[in-house]
Amino acid sequence: MASTNQSPFYQKAESKFLDAQTDSEKIKWLDEMIKECPKHKSAEKMLANLKTRRKKLLVKLEKSSQEELESELVSHKVPQSIKLSSQLFDDLKRLIGKDLELLI
Repeated sequence: MASTNQSPFYQKAESKFLDAQTDSEKIKWLDEMIKECPKHKSAEKMLANLKTRRKKLLVKLEKSSQEELESELVSHKVPQSIKLSSQLFDDLKRLIGKDLELLI
């Protein structure tokens, strides 16, 4: 892709992107590459590819975050009993409203 006359800033961001270990790091450096991408006709396809790559990484990151959350919720154990003091219950009523109900 040397025909697009990339700036040293773009080349540095590309190097950091290639060295990135996590998806969030890769997204960070892709953003920098998009920012520093040349803005002329011959670089349009390169810019489109960078944006597509970024979208795919965002989807992958969102999916992995949801899966991690779901697995954490499944592995979390619900306590057998919960004790609420009357003061805490009154504070919750004040915050949430007088119609506060606890379902057991």
